[in-house]
Amino acid sequence: MDPWPAQGDEHRHHVPPSWSYSFIVVTCPQMASEVLRKHDEVFASRPTTFASGIFSFEYKGSIFSPHGDQWKKMRRVLTVEILASSMERKLHHLRKEEYDPLVRYINKTHCSDMACPGNIVNGRHVTQHFVGNMIRRPVFGKRYFSDLPASSTSGPGHDEVAHVAALFTALNHLYSFCVSDYFPALIGLDLDGHEKVSKDAMQTINRLHDPIIEERMHERSSTLEKVP
Repeated sequence: MDPWPAQGDEHRHHVPPSWSYSFIVVTCPQMASEVLRKHDEVFASRPTTFASGIFSFEYKGSIFSPHGDQWKKMRRVLTVEILASSMERKLHHLRKEEYDPLVRYINKTHCSDMACPGNIVNGRHVTQHFVGNMIRRPVFGKRYFSDLPASSTSGPGHDEVAHVAALFTALNHLYSFCVSDYFPALIGLDLDGHEKVSKDAMQTINRLHDPIIEERMHERSSTLEKVP
């Protein structure tokens, strides 16, 4: 496809250098419409890397899957089910319920030591775990993986800390430099430690996700068996 006439050399000033990947920055709404609607097949696929394959279970999702039948099927599911306005309204109350614990936790941390008022609140820590709660509530129906905290102002537990850390580790390693991405014959040697970090992060995520998924699958199969 021909390059955008209005784009010129602008993207060269806004795209960081990469050894093997090419990027096009699109800021114009009209161009974005062309990219997302008329030329999906050209722009939909992302580079396949060791980490993206691990984190997407060999590209069974929608975000990292190359353009093809699986990508089209998952995009249809996202459009009709996940990103629909009806689903947004359905889950609005769950997101709203997360605001109060956030404010109470910040207030408790700030005022925990009356002899030393004005305690510093770690904004990164609070934001990361707030996002983690916002993900777990709609997806799993609960904020904590195991035991409930003593009070609503309690912070994240051990499993929640491990979960958020693994998620951000996965994000940081998705398209970071990995020798085996450029030389596939080196997969398994893990010369730079990238593969081990990716596998460890995914192992933590699976350890926390799998029991909930298996429980839901068992409940669903039991319900279907009861249907005459």
